[in-house]
Amino acid sequence: MNRSPLVSVVIPCYNAAATLPWALASLLAQSRQDWECIVVDDGSTDHPEEVVAALGDARIRLVRFAGNQGRAAARQAGLDQARGDLLAKLDADDWLYPHKLAIQVDVMQRLPEAGLVSTGIAIEDADRRLLGVRARGEAGACRLRQPLGRPAALPVAHAASMLRMEIAKRHGYNQRLRRAEDADFLLRVLLANRFCILHDVLYAYGEYRNVSQSETLDAYRQRMAMFWTYRRRYPLTSAVRVVQTAAKWTAYRVAFAAGRQAVLVRRRSVAPTPDDVQAHEAAWANVAQVHDSFFEPAAPAAQPESAAARA
Repeated sequence: MNRSPLVSVVIPCYNAAATLPWALASLLAQSRQDWECIVVDDGSTDHPEEVVAALGDARIRLVRFAGNQGRAAARQAGLDQARGDLLAKLDADDWLYPHKLAIQVDVMQRLPEAGLVSTGIAIEDADRRLLGVRARGEAGACRLRQPLGRPAALPVAHAASMLRMEIAKRHGYNQRLRRAEDADFLLRVLLANRFCILHDVLYAYGEYRNVSQSETLDAYRQRMAMFWTYRRRYPLTSAVRVVQTAAKWTAYRVAFAAGRQAVLVRRRSVAPTPDDVQAHEAAWANVAQVHDSFFEPAAPAAQPESAAARA
């Protein structure tokens, strides 16, 4: 890429008008401003178009479905509308650290062999307090990795990943999967392309805002179906992955019945370091400043206290 690449950011949105302002504020707060955003309203009833209109930014476009079609359809519609050189994702109830796009674009320009560059993610509670971190790469320079040799547990987070647009459009989203479309998309990409994972935590994910029994169990059921599609090419690996995923489905079903699902979610992350806490607070304050210039002051009004600080 000789010119400055345009990043297309796709935001699927379903009845998330309460959190969409914060997500969009984090995009406006980016240190790199060469981006476009496609917000896909998946049949919402809470008027996300009013949020987009309040910003008055021509870089943000709204695509509307007459009725709810599911996340896969929304993601694919955004991908179809994307005009950029690179694809980034942002869910309507999550947010980006201010340097996320700039750092990933820099790496993708330095490593033209990389089809995907991902980052670590910050795990938040319902009040946007930092609880843990996940999916980060090794400390130091981003190491270019070979494509996955066979279906495996995903080493990167879908939401935090940036891809070259031609790769993203070549693979696309399986619209028959309403819960595991992101995992299915990533697995197909990683089986065919080299990638790297940054140590930096640059994406904030409200996992504890999103945990529900039906959605969690449906996602694991569809992941079993996803792995089973590879049974002819990788018969043993496919069977092992299906069994492993079924075991996770059982563990979550038992945990929900006992009211202990948060324990399993917590085990998927590692405790944040003091540097993680400081970076999260600084990023939060930056986004809050942009958010409050367009919308009502963010809640909580003060910077969120981290789990580490409360310990």
